[in-house]
Amino acid sequence: MAIEELLTFDTEDTSELLVKAGLPDISFAESNPDKIMANLVQIFNALGGHALAPADPTYLTFKVITYALTGLRRRVDFTGKQNLLAYSRAWGLDHLGLLVGTARTAAKSAQTTMLITLSEKRTSAVVIPAGTRVTAGDNIYFNFDKDITINPGKLNATAIAYCMTAGKLGNGYVAGQINKLVDPVPWVASVVNTDTSAAGSDIETDEPYRERIHLAPERFSSAGPKGAYEYFALSANTGIIDTYVEGPEDRNFEREGEVDLYVLMENGELPEQEVLDQVKVACSNKTVRPCTDKVNVRQPKKKLFNFAATYYIAKSKETTQGAIQLAVNQAVEDYIVWQRSKMGRDIEPSELIHRIMEAGAKRVEPAFVHQAVANNEIAWNSSKNIIYGGLEDD
Repeated sequence: MAIEELLTFDTEDTSELLVKAGLPDISFAESNPDKIMANLVQIFNALGGHALAPADPTYLTFKVITYALTGLRRRVDFTGKQNLLAYSRAWGLDHLGLLVGTARTAAKSAQTTMLITLSEKRTSAVVIPAGTRVTAGDNIYFNFDKDITINPGKLNATAIAYCMTAGKLGNGYVAGQINKLVDPVPWVASVVNTDTSAAGSDIETDEPYRERIHLAPERFSSAGPKGAYEYFALSANTGIIDTYVEGPEDRNFEREGEVDLYVLMENGELPEQEVLDQVKVACSNKTVRPCTDKVNVRQPKKKLFNFAATYYIAKSKETTQGAIQLAVNQAVEDYIVWQRSKMGRDIEPSELIHRIMEAGAKRVEPAFVHQAVANNEIAWNSSKNIIYGGLEDD
């Protein structure tokens, strides 16, 4: 990303790390054009200059200088902030990650198990070459990364196929959907995926990468502390947004020597088995895991709840009530995602009230109460009932 693009970022778009650390905002150079212009005029007057009118040539010259100084000072401020973890973006973060040996995680390909069936049993082995492609009939292709051999007398074999385009776009092909052999192989009658394709992830975005750089020093302890397990788990798949490490001390010292590692995906989705396997591998390497630890990687537990609310719109907004109702519906869906997107996040009626009122409602009456959620749980609504109560006086 070019510096010109980065300079367009809103300087008030504060990173989660800065908020979590409780640090004050920082500025390396004043870049407000009004303040720069006022300072130029003040200096001019202090040197005995005359009063400036908007059409004065000197005033117009100062406007040009202000424009140039504003751009220059924004670059100075940007360059200074690129050296600070809480502010750095794009390639600046990549360089900060280099200091602690933490590279941005590349995109990973989705994978699925394919069943390959011959037209009949053969007296000699049939080899499906590495690179043989399969597809669901769209423009997304999967292939095998090694030769697949169906031995004499056998009718079929299973093998893992990987999406040829790294990223999330290869996820979600349900069993039976990938069933076309792109590159014909003699004696192969059919191919079909037997599970839903999963484990594909896009290149790591700035915010999770920033958090991993922040956690990077923890990894030097060979995953003893909880922070180290969190670091390696987040490194396994860029779709992981939250982790919780539960040791024996968190469960009254039951199952000594076992570590339960819970992971949660973007938008509050539960991880597929392929993702759990990726995390298991990342946290079980002999250079990572202490030899006394047994690592169990799990989905978060669901804390089921029902929520309901009635909302009202002010009569003064009668002409826009249709748009407000649509906005409220979206706010409710966003609340569901927010509620699921972090383990241990308590069930908060106040958050739903806030979102519905932000969407334009005048008043909200919730019909559910606050509930605590354990660190290894996510709040999972089993039903919702949002009622529009109509218009009422302002």
